[in-house]
Amino acid sequence: MGTTQIERVLNALTSRNWLTLQDLRILTGDPEGSISSQMRNLRMKQHGSHNILKRVKGVKNDNLWEYKLVKK
Repeated sequence: MGTTQIERVLNALTSRNWLTLQDLRILTGDPEGSISSQMRNLRMKQHGSHNILKRVKGVKNDNLWEYKLVKK
């Protein structure tokens, strides 16, 4: 049996590196919109209350964000 989408996103984030949605799409094979939703779910209590940081990559007006899972 394969992994679920939320498991794939969590596994990709466990590298503890800063990753863009495009990076995560390449690592998981899942669409960026779904990855964003799963990161929101991972922050919820029922999915572990994971702490996922977000920062702008490069110039703020480019709207390119990076995400990083940090240890609780």
